[in-house]
Amino acid sequence: MNQTNSLFAAAAVLLLASEASACPSYDVSVSQASGISYSPVDNTNAPVVLQISAIGAPLAPECVDVPVVIEGDTSGPQPLLFVDVSGTRLLGDFVSGPDTTRVMSTLTLTADARSRLVQGLPVNVQIGEIPAGQFLRAGIYAATIRVSAGGAGSSDMLNAIVEPAFLLQLSSADGVEEVLLNGDPQTGTSGSTVFFYRTNTDLRVSAASLNGGALVHERGADVGRIPYNAALDGNPLNLASGTAQVDFGFSNPNLQSRTITVDVPPAGPLIAGRYEDVITFSFAPY
Repeated sequence: MNQTNSLFAAAAVLLLASEASACPSYDVSVSQASGISYSPVDNTNAPVVLQISAIGAPLAPECVDVPVVIEGDTSGPQPLLFVDVSGTRLLGDFVSGPDTTRVMSTLTLTADARSRLVQGLPVNVQIGEIPAGQFLRAGIYAATIRVSAGGAGSSDMLNAIVEPAFLLQLSSADGVEEVLLNGDPQTGTSGSTVFFYRTNTDLRVSAASLNGGALVHERGADVGRIPYNAALDGNPLNLASGTAQVDFGFSNPNLQSRTITVDVPPAGPLIAGRYEDVITFSFAPY
């Protein structure tokens, strides 16, 4: 009888020792594998890639069975929700790949990915993407995710940088080159055009004149030269001294318009012929 009890006791000790050596959880470190740079004018989605490492690896082989879970925002339909300081939302979404499976707003690493983690190899995994076509204000947007390996895990912050962008929507004449003046400069003439654009930040518009702010005769300035006045949305453009610049502060990312005007004062008697100048406008969001 005593021998039997001793056998049962030994079996119980072995069972408890086996349970104590199991791997219920482990800690992981998470970082962005690369910065997320998002251009509102690009036609391609921006990938969101994490690098996950097991702290203290290599770990016991049993740790391969521990589920590694990536959780996104569960308050709405977008698991990856980036927000800037003003509350503007940049929408992202989870995507499943060769190293993950997806259920709603949760991604789980595959057995092969977990095996690499346990061996001490960092795992780069694309967890999502930011769809193209979101024309939002330039700046830093942040999203929170949670990564766990059998335990409570930790919350990690992801950053996406929306780049300054400018999109010219052509002009009132529906072209990138326009003839503004068709009148007789001897009696004075004027012209104007409107261009439409979108920008997500402050905008600098530069204007440069081929002939230094003057209409020049087709045979050259020695034959005839007529100074004129130009303005952009009421801001005078001093083209005689080089490139003129006008800054417009950001107001909204929607479609906007600006007016270019050219005024030629009466020049009096002139040598017959064609007088012209070319003003080139360039746009720099900043």
